[in-house]
Amino acid sequence: MENARFSPQIGHAGRVRNKRRILIVALLVAVLCALAWLALLPGQPDEPVYEGKKLSAWLPDIDYDQPKVKREKAGEAIRSMGTNTLPFLLHDLDAARQSRLEGYLIQLVRKQSRFKLKWRNMNERSRQAAWAFKALGPAGVPAIPELLKLQESNPGYVPGALAGIGVAALPYLIQDLTNKNEWVRDNAVAYLANAMSDHSIPSSEAKIALPLLIGKLRDTNDWVRSSAEEALKQIDPESAAKAGGEITGNPWPKSRNLI
Repeated sequence: MENARFSPQIGHAGRVRNKRRILIVALLVAVLCALAWLALLPGQPDEPVYEGKKLSAWLPDIDYDQPKVKREKAGEAIRSMGTNTLPFLLHDLDAARQSRLEGYLIQLVRKQSRFKLKWRNMNERSRQAAWAFKALGPAGVPAIPELLKLQESNPGYVPGALAGIGVAALPYLIQDLTNKNEWVRDNAVAYLANAMSDHSIPSSEAKIALPLLIGKLRDTNDWVRSSAEEALKQIDPESAAKAGGEITGNPWPKSRNLI
């Protein structure tokens, strides 16, 4: 072994790998700095705090995939912070506020495994904000005018936020049943069905929507028709089944569960 020498090619490969690692780390640091800079841009007041945790730290805990105990605690925290949460929840539901750069940077950071970070993407922010409005219930009423402005840009979650507020938002959900945007129509009727199912909106209150919902059984969108079926069953199963049979020629099949 005394004549053995290190191959210059092996040494070169090792240097290349080290340079690559350094470049990757430098890139990640740059991305983290960019995200931190975006997060610190002026325009937002100080976040409300409950038990030493900021609102943004509580919001992931209220998401649908979290344990029940965790979600209940997050709901308690959000209710305790009350209307102070509204500017931040509206911010999270405003799809236009997340720049393409921020979305790309978050996606880039999530592809690596070196650093475990908890930056939320637009979909997560919107979903968690909708659940937060459900936790707030009627306390979310002051946000209704701003929510209505966000419906067209975020039709997947804003109707859910409205439904979470409860009876006070019912006229606006009914109004959404005739929205030209089929995604607004579909989600409005689907969230209305869910709100009646969990008693956020009593079926007796939602009866005023019966004629419009029956009309939605003829909607051009399959999802709207299916969601209208579920909502009608919550309001008045007997008359709804009759209306469905008259329109389709057959009584409806067994009810499906909405997520």
